[in-house]
Amino acid sequence: MAVAWYNGALPTRHEKVGMGLPMTPQGSLWAMPGLHTPYAKQQVPLPAHRKVERCAFQPSVVNGQPHAAVRPIRIMSEPECPKALGLNAKQLESFIRDGYLVIWPTVPGGDAFHQQAYKEASRIAELGEVGNNLIADEVSPGRLLDPLLDAPEMVGALTSLLGEDYSMGLHRHCHMAKPGSPGQSLHQDDFHGFDGYRHHVPTEVMFFYYPQAVSSEMGPLAVAPGSQYRRRSGPAWAWTPAGAPLVEKEVTFPRAGACVIMNWHLWHRGTQQRGGTSVPVRYAFKFQFRRTRPLLPPPALLLPALAERNPFLGDHAGNQDTGPGESHDCPQEQHSLLCSAVWAGLSGSPLPARNMDALSNQCGGYRYAALAVASGTWCASEAFTDFLRCLVRSQDADRPGNPGGYLSENVWLSEERVDTRSEIAGALQLFSGYLSEEDLHLARTLARGVLEAIVQPMESLGRSRIHQWHADWNLEMILSLSRLLPVEDAIVNLSQFVVPPQVGRVQLRALYGIYDVGIRCGAPSSAAWQAAADKAQLEGKLMECIAWWQKWPATRQWPQQAAQEALVRKPQGPQGMTPIQMAPPEGPAMDCGGRYAMYEALRVLSRFGSQQSALEAVRLSGLSDSSLCSGDQWRQRLSHFIERRRRCPITSVNSAF
Repeated sequence: MAVAWYNGALPTRHEKVGMGLPMTPQGSLWAMPGLHTPYAKQQVPLPAHRKVERCAFQPSVVNGQPHAAVRPIRIMSEPECPKALGLNAKQLESFIRDGYLVIWPTVPGGDAFHQQAYKEASRIAELGEVGNNLIADEVSPGRLLDPLLDAPEMVGALTSLLGEDYSMGLHRHCHMAKPGSPGQSLHQDDFHGFDGYRHHVPTEVMFFYYPQAVSSEMGPLAVAPGSQYRRRSGPAWAWTPAGAPLVEKEVTFPRAGACVIMNWHLWHRGTQQRGGTSVPVRYAFKFQFRRTRPLLPPPALLLPALAERNPFLGDHAGNQDTGPGESHDCPQEQHSLLCSAVWAGLSGSPLPARNMDALSNQCGGYRYAALAVASGTWCASEAFTDFLRCLVRSQDADRPGNPGGYLSENVWLSEERVDTRSEIAGALQLFSGYLSEEDLHLARTLARGVLEAIVQPMESLGRSRIHQWHADWNLEMILSLSRLLPVEDAIVNLSQFVVPPQVGRVQLRALYGIYDVGIRCGAPSSAAWQAAADKAQLEGKLMECIAWWQKWPATRQWPQQAAQEALVRKPQGPQGMTPIQMAPPEGPAMDCGGRYAMYEALRVLSRFGSQQSALEAVRLSGLSDSSLCSGDQWRQRLSHFIERRRRCPITSVNSAF
């Protein structure tokens, strides 16, 4: 008989089964942290064939009072256990603190694999295919890097940080440092050529794979440890981190095969190649990944690490709040405060309220709204009510004739320019979805307010689409709808942003939301998903999106017009040049993210669409291989092809992104 450990007296959400709590068909044990005996250990008998991971739960605290919140305990059966190695507590602590982690993945052949990968990097560099198509069949038919992407250490680390069902993005690149390479300035990676909202908790990560040893003379990566929580400061094109000067650290390796997993928002740069021809060319394969599930429940792989207490709370803090006047458990240094909140968000153990208060007092406003939601220090009902009130005030400011409205401005988020609605949208994206009926009602009311705030000002100004400017709060609000609305409402409302005349970046955010809804509701087998997709005519809209961007390289009609409209009131760059003028002829700004929207539309269809629609999408994509959509395993085969093997028609040797 296996035993599941949990904290607190846990009345069940559903009908009790025997002595313990009910299991869902997926092997999850659902429970509601109770108000009775907090932190009292209980035992739940489970079927002997189940493998049980340890998980600790605590009741949320709202205004000093225990607050019931439904959270699941994940229990995985033996056949479901992934062959992956999750991060341990020290690795997780290091990533949260420093923003990066070095992993040594196990690959077949060892050094021989890395030598072959180095030759492959040199070959694709000669072809000029160092961008999004670097592992496509037409460029790399040997599928050399698949064992690396599927290595147990890589899958385990990415699952630990991003949760199960993380997705790999289309954006990828092979960076190189050749003799004479001058290096880069310190920067954060952007969002396909644009700025955007940056979460403190890990929602996007990237990794660099080095197929050779790297010395300081080879132009290694330099990172500023802990800088992932820093925003920019000063002019839009300055790329200057806010706050005190950052201390850089060169990341070198004595042997080939290292992978650096990095928070997407970490400040970093490629350094100058100082070795000339006396050292090999330094290559680094970069891949991008994003979270598709809520923070809670934590992935099973991470539970052993999360069983440790929050390491950023101090020597005596534990995971409980202290009495009045006791401050030893509240680190005063801002970075430690941020790290403690991020750990709390990943673990589901509420952060002591005084820690979050200390952060809020340092900056005020909504700067850490998302972190307060993630760390459990801001309950859903209070946050929803406050956010709705703020949206109404902001909506009044957007009325025609008011020059202060956000809709008419291009916002680059920085320490000096905080967009309240972007902060709120970021917070809404992190709600776990385990809400009471009252909270669900508030969430739907808020979602209607979000839609009104997006659509009404746009219509009043005579616009048929949302613009693609850098940190527009509309883009973040669109993604938040997937967390606020039930399945049918979410799909119906998000699908309207998938087709032209919406620009690529808007389509991409809506498609992210649709995909996330499908993951969470168990599509395509979910009856709610099928009903919603039929009502919204989702598959037809997805194919319209795919067809539009597939033919775009030959026509280039509407996005260029939209780009020219975006020149109005855009911030000026060096020598007065605008971002569009500074972009290369086939750069990321010209399709406004359309290549990534097409990729996500194909992903949604392959994962959740009908076989007939998937076959039509393959045809629209210019592919003739109908075998991708045949057989019992067609979904897995087509999804794998789209994620790794398909060639992007917009990316070219002149447009590396």
